[in-house]
Amino acid sequence: MKITDIRFAMLRVPLKTPFKTALRTVDTVEDIVVSIHTDTGHVGYGEAPATAVITGDTHGSIVEAIRKFISPRLIGQDVANLNRITQLIQNAIEKNSSAKAAVEIAVYDLWAQLYGAPLYKMLGGGDPVITTDITISVDYIEKMVADSIAAVERGFETLKIKIGKDIGVDIERVKAIHAAVDGRALLRLDANQGWTAKQAVYALQTLEDAGVHLELVEQPVKAQDLDGLKYVTDRVHTPIMADESVFGPAEVIELIPAEVIVRRDIREKLACPRCDGEPVRAPAAAKAVEGGKYGLRFVAQMLVDKYVDGLPLHRQRKILQRLGLDIAVSTLADQIKWSTDLLRPLWRAAIAEVIAAEVMHLDGTGLPVLDANVPGGKRLGALWGYVGVNGAEVIAAYQFASTLKATGQRANELGPEDMLALRTGLTVADASNLFDASFARPELIECGCNMHARRYFVKALDAGDQRAALAIGGFAKLYEIERDLRGKPPDEVLAARKAQSQPVWDTLAEWVRVHRPHEPPSSPLGKALQYFTNHQVALGRFLAYGELPLDNGIVERLHVRAALTRKNFLFAGADAGGDRAAIAYTILGSCQLAGVDPLEYLSDVLPQLAGSIRIIDLPAMLPSRWAAARRAAAAAAAVSPGATAPTA
Repeated sequence: MKITDIRFAMLRVPLKTPFKTALRTVDTVEDIVVSIHTDTGHVGYGEAPATAVITGDTHGSIVEAIRKFISPRLIGQDVANLNRITQLIQNAIEKNSSAKAAVEIAVYDLWAQLYGAPLYKMLGGGDPVITTDITISVDYIEKMVADSIAAVERGFETLKIKIGKDIGVDIERVKAIHAAVDGRALLRLDANQGWTAKQAVYALQTLEDAGVHLELVEQPVKAQDLDGLKYVTDRVHTPIMADESVFGPAEVIELIPAEVIVRRDIREKLACPRCDGEPVRAPAAAKAVEGGKYGLRFVAQMLVDKYVDGLPLHRQRKILQRLGLDIAVSTLADQIKWSTDLLRPLWRAAIAEVIAAEVMHLDGTGLPVLDANVPGGKRLGALWGYVGVNGAEVIAAYQFASTLKATGQRANELGPEDMLALRTGLTVADASNLFDASFARPELIECGCNMHARRYFVKALDAGDQRAALAIGGFAKLYEIERDLRGKPPDEVLAARKAQSQPVWDTLAEWVRVHRPHEPPSSPLGKALQYFTNHQVALGRFLAYGELPLDNGIVERLHVRAALTRKNFLFAGADAGGDRAAIAYTILGSCQLAGVDPLEYLSDVLPQLAGSIRIIDLPAMLPSRWAAARRAAAAAAAVSPGATAPTA
């Protein structure tokens, strides 16, 4: 999927009620809409408002920045290369944050379309549920009170009150609104940079003394006044939120520097003077290693930093040094070893669940390993990735193999052929002779990846053969049909595929059948035709099973994270390091698929694994089921406020 064009449109929406802040009054929302077009017919959309008083961007500057500086860099770029594209956007021009944001979200939209998944899931999100507030614009006190009461009566439970024009009147505005809706709605204040630091402290302390309870106050001082934000934060009880002060990670780091918390555990040791028994001592807090000094939350952060964010241990050490904590890389490596040892039983449970899944996906990616016994001191191992799908539940599993080849593996090493030998049913894999013997078993149903088949035709098109565009168009129609079927039950999917997809597939297969005999097998198009012909049965398997996807994209998307982190830490120091990586990618990949925050998950699960846990309880601790249990507990607590959420 390559970018071919970037276009613009203006969206104008008149407001029923003018939007007033300390900085501006808005009667009409006017946004620049950016649409990015591709050679596959997909279109990604992004938008940006012109907020000159905040960002410095106008409609004209947004369009000009995109047209003259950003667009020329993106034309011809492959959407799959997301990291490169975002770097091109950010480096194309200084500042111009609105223009960059509009283009970037359009690219992310295309990226999600490429892999056939909602963007929020691609970014690791969970349930797409949004709760919002309503803004009460700056106005006369009586008008703001009336607007607040009306909003509460319409069902809004949080009011965002715009202030910042006149501090004395601002205080009275907030007091009046609080008196009118107290107990029925939470109040947030947004000063939009309208106060000085000392004015903010005076106003908030006055409101606090008057018994006005505020959820937060947003951007009370000028955007560039970070010292002022700290001044206010240190002197009031109300939480202070940055808005215009933050336009990227650099500002966040400056505003909220990381810190290391050193906790001292004092354990009582008690004995009875009248008894002969041994003294009793309070149990120690759970650690990754018995007697160790590092808490499991710290270790969980290390795992996420390395295997999610791609921070090698030497970089983690430098970060810790800047925070005043100097830990040797070897010690950090020990924490990784011990924590993955804790996770190993959960990894085994994931392997078993994936083997038994209704549909299993399989794909491999390389992992270099240091080896003094081979030329160059390095050999290519393999991370074999699996995804098990049971309806809406998805579970990831990884295995490390010392070589990508079918021979030369370590003794007792599990490879994909071993996994396949234990499995029956629908199994999606890329065409490889490694799997030929396994798929010869009739109880193991081979399902092909149409994404791979399509890529052969894309290569032919890139080589200048315009005929390949006809086949690419056929695949595009199939994927368009699938987008409309997303989320529907298998029986409905199957019926729709029979009615809509089958004719498209038959036309595509017939086109391949007619052209293959006349095309040299060594040409790019010849290779595409041959691949489709050789694997046509497996590629068309989706037409017989509604639960089966068109491709192997779900596991390939997992490999993206592995590839990014691997690029940073370059290699595993030994095969044991590859095994630990497989365990980490299993757990963190399952978190990604389930839309679970990995740090929150590990912080809860690692202490349980460090204690005593029954093997029978392990499947329930996998991320998808852990998340489902927490959602169920939250729902139950909403009905019965006295209920408590389980830890897993």
